[in-house]
Amino acid sequence: MKDISSLRRDFHKIAEPGWMEVQTTIKIIKYLKDLGFQVYYGKNIHGQRLGLPDPEFFSAYVASLKFEDINFNIEEILQGYTGCIGVFDTGRPGPTTALRADIDALTVSESKDPNHRPNKEGFTSTNDFASHCCGHDGHIAIGLKTCQEILARADQLSGKFIVIFQPAEEGVRGALSMKDLEILDQIDYFLGSHLGMGLESGLIGLGTENFLAYQSYDIDLFGRASHAGMAPDQGRSAILGAAALTLGLHSLSQYQSTTRLNVGVLKGGSGRNVLPSQASLQVEIRADDNTAIADLAQRLKAMVQGTAAAYELTYQLLGQGYAQGYTTKNPDFVDSSASYLKNKGYKLLLRPNFNASEDVSIFLNKVEENGGKALHFIFGSELKGSHHQEDFDFDETSLSLAVEVYMAMIEKFNGIKNQ
Repeated sequence: MKDISSLRRDFHKIAEPGWMEVQTTIKIIKYLKDLGFQVYYGKNIHGQRLGLPDPEFFSAYVASLKFEDINFNIEEILQGYTGCIGVFDTGRPGPTTALRADIDALTVSESKDPNHRPNKEGFTSTNDFASHCCGHDGHIAIGLKTCQEILARADQLSGKFIVIFQPAEEGVRGALSMKDLEILDQIDYFLGSHLGMGLESGLIGLGTENFLAYQSYDIDLFGRASHAGMAPDQGRSAILGAAALTLGLHSLSQYQSTTRLNVGVLKGGSGRNVLPSQASLQVEIRADDNTAIADLAQRLKAMVQGTAAAYELTYQLLGQGYAQGYTTKNPDFVDSSASYLKNKGYKLLLRPNFNASEDVSIFLNKVEENGGKALHFIFGSELKGSHHQEDFDFDETSLSLAVEVYMAMIEKFNGIKNQ
């Protein structure tokens, strides 16, 4: 396998958005199979997939791809069932340890600035509609290198290792699709992480807290078109309903101070002299905990239904993203892990606040609800450009540090003494 920086750069060049990570998934599967991992992929690892790409755009993208030297069936991957799960069983009794790496890019065109390091050093995204401007290319490299290290230490380790390469984190869509897999029900230890997030290189955030619960919706309202001058009484304006709904929805977050709601897109109509028969909204809600967001979601749905009825409209409401809130149920485990890593000489920031939404929260909660232990890390990395900006880049030395920390925790879970 290549060195970790080269791995990161290989995946950076093939940046693909959520549910389009076709090349990315195939490349990951090749690496895992070469290492000797058992690999699960395709429809078998997915349930409800939210926020799918435009079908025509996706089909055209898949048709543009060429593949060579593939000795496994990729038919379902080419249908958008992306991501995979690698499993290695040592054959010896021991804990089941899981890692998660998200694999998708953003629909942001990468900077054309000649001083942008991917441009200077020849690893710019080859897809002009997408770029790895959040660090998920680094997360893939960390996951694969950790798999390689697990194999290198296999004779000293016990139990089973599960590595989840999750699609569609952006828009928080992919974890929901994978959360009900039976293979994830018996995890003893779970590790997740994110690069950067405002921490300096060499600093490790441990026991990340305050993940915000998140849901997003597309709402379409349908009325009846009519001439605005001659026969306004014969029409039913979808835009009037959408305007009223926008104002009403924003009032909902007043009920609880821990919730946030935003109508980010409002559009509709076909001409200034036509009562519009169609309007659409794109809405997101967030909350500090899962109870609050469930209440807000219920109120949102009731308001959509009520507003549509008041304006004599019909409607369609589709979920587009979902993540849970998360704060650990096992603070003592966080503390003991911090003491362990400090004794090994790592520089730590205990319990950093995430203050955003990330669907790794679904796995973190599931593992703890089943009686396992979960940890989330932030691996500090000096950034060029902020997350989700076209000139984003990170300090690649953070990649090897992340693998070291993962392996240190695996040694701890396996009862291997500090060396």
